[in-house]
Amino acid sequence: MRFALTAAVSLIALAACSPESEAPEAETGGAETTASETMGSAQESGDAMDQSAMEGASMDDEAGEPELTETDGNDFEEGEAAWGYDGDGGPANWGSLDAEYAVCATGTEQSPIDLVSTNMDARNTPDINWTPASSAIVADSGHTIVVSVEDAGGLTLGGTDYTLAQFHFHAGSEHTIDGAQYPLEVHFVHVSDDGGLAVVGVMFENGDANAPLAGIWANLPESEAETGLEGMLDPNAFLPGEDDVWRYEGSLTTPPCSEGVAWTVFQTPLTASSEQLAAFTARYDNNYRPVQPLNARSLREGDAE
Repeated sequence: MRFALTAAVSLIALAACSPESEAPEAETGGAETTASETMGSAQESGDAMDQSAMEGASMDDEAGEPELTETDGNDFEEGEAAWGYDGDGGPANWGSLDAEYAVCATGTEQSPIDLVSTNMDARNTPDINWTPASSAIVADSGHTIVVSVEDAGGLTLGGTDYTLAQFHFHAGSEHTIDGAQYPLEVHFVHVSDDGGLAVVGVMFENGDANAPLAGIWANLPESEAETGLEGMLDPNAFLPGEDDVWRYEGSLTTPPCSEGVAWTVFQTPLTASSEQLAAFTARYDNNYRPVQPLNARSLREGDAE
């Protein structure tokens, strides 16, 4: 589920996340759950598609964007080295599966991380301007479920505009909050004109059924296939009511684990019913990477706009 992904990322080939094109805010010291409803023959899956792009190697420095290979929502070509979430191809071995994956083992700004309370304010938080998508395609990538969208707005971060290209799911959550893992996490992947990537994460906890999820689960394709999503999809339905977020610089959470990704994760979770969660994990369970060390990075808090 890794596809050639250079600085210019298409709306259809997107599993990467992007950093702020402008120099990101300096950060040093800080730290950082699955859903689906059985509807018809639909099963669920969390998108192990990662986000990737090069911002600066740190939040202080701007860096060139490396060539990335990443999971694509609508293209099912396998990469040079098979990877997964258990066994010999699992996260602990990603760095040794292929030379292109080396940073999975050697990187110092890897994602996900454990998210904790901090007294450090984020100078740059995203101004989210999502709109109902003109079209949406639901795909099973072989590692997760990804929804590719067109004309769905985007966000502005650090003075750079990013277009929302796709979103995908991980079960359980990749990020943890105060050490606790949630059953599902969704990642909204945005791309700037110069290929930069910015990702927004939202957690789900067990509770009331989630209407937007129900619409997607009802249109799930067969394994490693895709289908058009009927009706209007409005990504705003996945935004929590509260605007509190964490901000940090990280990486793709799947091979090649490229660093420089601009991460924003909402502090307030959404809910999904136990039936939705069970339907999702029936297709993709445990498609998450364990948390990585924060190292010299800063985790900051702020309010999304």
